[in-house]
Amino acid sequence: MRATIMAVTCAIGAFVAQGEVKNTPMTPEKQAELIARSGGMLMPPSNGRYVLLADWRGEAPDGTNDIAGVFLEQQKVLFGLPIARERFGKPKPGSDAYRLLKSKRDDRHVAVIGIVDDPGMPRLAAFPEEAMACLNVSAYRSDNAERERRRITRELWRAYGFAMGAYADIPQGCVMQVVCDNEMLDRIRTPAISPVRMSGVVKMAHALGLRAMRPTTYSVACRQGWAPPPTNDVQKALWDAAQKRNAEKAAREATRGMKSK
Repeated sequence: MRATIMAVTCAIGAFVAQGEVKNTPMTPEKQAELIARSGGMLMPPSNGRYVLLADWRGEAPDGTNDIAGVFLEQQKVLFGLPIARERFGKPKPGSDAYRLLKSKRDDRHVAVIGIVDDPGMPRLAAFPEEAMACLNVSAYRSDNAERERRRITRELWRAYGFAMGAYADIPQGCVMQVVCDNEMLDRIRTPAISPVRMSGVVKMAHALGLRAMRPTTYSVACRQGWAPPPTNDVQKALWDAAQKRNAEKAAREATRGMKSK
């Protein structure tokens, strides 16, 4: 019996050892070689739609100036959606958040995230079905500059999440959970949208016609059908292969359609 157990244990150990995967980092040279073999890197064409980060604070204090910039960089890494920041003059005190946001939403600005500094406006006004939200930095004041920065950062991500579809089925620890006061906001551990809710942003972006602007290879662009004409032999080979695949696919679909009639 003992011999059997030892044999099984040795067999399992050998199996695990064989299945071990070594995480070997890719060298810059190897990465460059793979990219070259794929025809080089391209950025997909923009369709002219983007998210607008509308800043109505006028001349914002230096301490809060960088928060929006950091948010823009984080959004670029997490989602890659086209987003632009524009500054506007301060609105009238007590302005209606909905009308303020709606005045900037059009066929190009398909979602609007607003930032205001007005004690007479709500701390966070969200209109998820219209892809709009507005946060009011005056609600997050603190004698601790770092705490105030964290509050505004979290609330900016909450505004983005409400406008971009990450507002349902909220997990514990995500900035998208319900927040009624600063104490609740301070208890949130995660500074951004949790990975579980990122799919909501992806779905909302698709519904709004937003396209992630991430570089990809020429070969992928050929498969997706938006690659520009080739400029070298590698790209020409990839282009021709893609054209052949597309023609074969169209022929199969045509044949399938004829048989179904």
